[in-house]
Amino acid sequence: MKKEKVIKCVRGKKEESRGPKGTKGHCNSPFCFEWAKELENKIMNREEACKKMYNLVQLELGVKETLGSKATARIIEYHKHTTLKATSDEVPWCSAFANFITDTAGFPGTHSAAAISWKKWGVLLDKPISGCLVLISRKDPSNPMAAHIAFCDHPDISKGMIRCIGGNQGDAVKVSSFSVSKVLAYIVPF
Repeated sequence: MKKEKVIKCVRGKKEESRGPKGTKGHCNSPFCFEWAKELENKIMNREEACKKMYNLVQLELGVKETLGSKATARIIEYHKHTTLKATSDEVPWCSAFANFITDTAGFPGTHSAAAISWKKWGVLLDKPISGCLVLISRKDPSNPMAAHIAFCDHPDISKGMIRCIGGNQGDAVKVSSFSVSKVLAYIVPF
């Protein structure tokens, strides 16, 4: 009997390759096996991965919430990339947007609607690169786990600010600046 090949998941854990049908990774994501397999076939560096995400983010600039009870269809599409699968654009959607982008780029996200979930995803960097994810603290006394997730628009942090493009920034996908002192993590897929 031929020994099955063991591949290293990009999240750092080893998985036995049993083939795509019914295979789940250590994170219980059906994408994990396929993701590692794809990366094994096409070597991509971090900068290329971030550029791929950044290009997708730019295509979404300007998407915004609809006033009233009617929801913006594109934001509902973002929500489909989380386990919450919200049906309103009034539900916080920064993590849904990040999941939409990472999934579309071929780097399965956390699939959680909670921005803080990104702290355990991918690889943490010491400094930002254009297109990487930026996890930002949101001080909220009623929710100590409150956070915001966005993508680095410009990695220059020399003036104590970082410019990011994210979802649910002023109810839209837009560019906003955040204090570097509030950054919890700079994150890349691998």
